[in-house]
Amino acid sequence: MSFPRQAGLSLCFAAFAVSAAAAPDPRIVEQVAGSYDPRIETVTKPAGRSLNGCALSLVTLHGKDPVTGGRRPVSLKQYAAKIRSDKTILIVPPTGGENLVDQGWANFFCARGYRALILQHWDQDDVVTPLDLGMHDRGSLRALAAVRHAVEYAQDSGAASIGILGASVGAMTSAFAFGVEPRLRAAVLIVGGKGMPAIIARSTEQTLTSLREQRMKEFGYQTLDEYEAALARAVRIEPSDFAAFSGFKPALAVVALRDDTVPTAAQYALRDAFSAQKTIEIDDVHVEAVKAAYWSHSDAVLEFFRAAL
Repeated sequence: MSFPRQAGLSLCFAAFAVSAAAAPDPRIVEQVAGSYDPRIETVTKPAGRSLNGCALSLVTLHGKDPVTGGRRPVSLKQYAAKIRSDKTILIVPPTGGENLVDQGWANFFCARGYRALILQHWDQDDVVTPLDLGMHDRGSLRALAAVRHAVEYAQDSGAASIGILGASVGAMTSAFAFGVEPRLRAAVLIVGGKGMPAIIARSTEQTLTSLREQRMKEFGYQTLDEYEAALARAVRIEPSDFAAFSGFKPALAVVALRDDTVPTAAQYALRDAFSAQKTIEIDDVHVEAVKAAYWSHSDAVLEFFRAAL
């Protein structure tokens, strides 16, 4: 079952406007609502078994690209529990795509009775060559649509309750989707942040650092403050603006205490925007905190999802 493309977001916006002091820009709400089409076609191929004996399959969803309006694929890796479960956890990887930690989470959840879906790829998810500042909003719309199409698939294939877990940029995508999509009932946000212009402008992440250097040379920005100000004018989609859009729901935030990739203060700000009920603080840098969230805190994450889903 799918929500009507316009009605669901319009109703959410009306409720949000009444219940919160601030709301997303109505023009952004209209863009998010008008660019999404829930219709998908699904192709599933068996892919053996995981290390924990979960049945693996590769799922390709064909749906509408919210930017071009054309059809584009979304790739999922599905881990099915030995006993069919009506609870699904969607895993959104960081920059660079699916990695061993994502696979670890999927195996971990599946071995404990959940279906897990890793959002592996969507068309143009790795495109960073355009220097125009509008690429960030286009990327946000595409990422959101990919997550929502995965939710369509999860629900259509038997999920009664769906949670989402994302790390780094995957946490910011997850936060955006969690706010917009009412069918996502709980979220774990690992080292994601609030304040897209500042994060894009000042992050030490390799891709953003390279992009910053190219833009400052191409467009003549003299300082980081000037570059950040230009981003603040151009980047109109801020995931945290949608924090209460579909109603406040259970959230867990993982914060890295020595982070300059997504600054620690930005991580606390995202946590506060979503009124996270639980915070796990890890005294480490960005990438190591992503690893430690899995290796040292997976039981706490599982306990959270068990209570929330």
